[in-house]
Amino acid sequence: MPQPFVTRMTVEERVERAKSLTSKLISHANALMASAENNAIVLYTDTLAAQIPKSYAANAFNELQRSMHYYFLIRLSALWDKPSQDRESILSLIALIDDAAVVDRFVSDTYAYHSSLAEPRYVTPEEDPDVSEMLRQHWLAERVSRAEEESWKVQVRVKSARRMVDFIARRYVDEGVREFRDRYIAHNLNLDLSNKHRPVSLQYGDENRLFLYTTRILDRLHLALNGTSFGWDMAREHAKRNATELWTSCEFNIGRE
Repeated sequence: MPQPFVTRMTVEERVERAKSLTSKLISHANALMASAENNAIVLYTDTLAAQIPKSYAANAFNELQRSMHYYFLIRLSALWDKPSQDRESILSLIALIDDAAVVDRFVSDTYAYHSSLAEPRYVTPEEDPDVSEMLRQHWLAERVSRAEEESWKVQVRVKSARRMVDFIARRYVDEGVREFRDRYIAHNLNLDLSNKHRPVSLQYGDENRLFLYTTRILDRLHLALNGTSFGWDMAREHAKRNATELWTSCEFNIGRE
């Protein structure tokens, strides 16, 4: 069933909103990469923990770890918020493109772009008109072939992303990270009144797998809707470099109780 906020939008409005939202989600995920790499050291290695003996300081360090973990869960959950007009989330994006006419517009726009690319200029212009015409016909066939391939990829990437979203939402979001956020971080719920006695299926490390899948989904959609990719490997490398330089330089000198 279509989300109410998209039923009032034209195909053109949904297309433009989807393009813009995809770019914003890429930015949100890129910003979250820094938190992921900080947590990779502070939460999942003993780089700092091994330096802290049994002491009052250990309580503060535990709180630091918990705060960093919870912040990451909150921001990651926001990327998977339920679809709404005011939510910059993957599910809002899926709601925008969950329509054959919208996907067809992305397909046709992609075909039009690649099929109309100008013929490349040659360093030495061809003087023979027959050869020149042969080159022109070759380029025409080449760009049509490329247009067909790229427009086909749009459909494949959208379908692939949609399947991933359905699976990931069920596996990691609905009763996992979002449920944990709502129940234990964002609200102080009375479980007797909220009827939420079911266990939360979230374990340490699940948030990292969810973030990895999130970037893969966004990459497919960015390629399909905006015709470009994002340098996730470079972003991760930079974030890891920054986190490593900070946390491996920290030295604690804490006396025992």
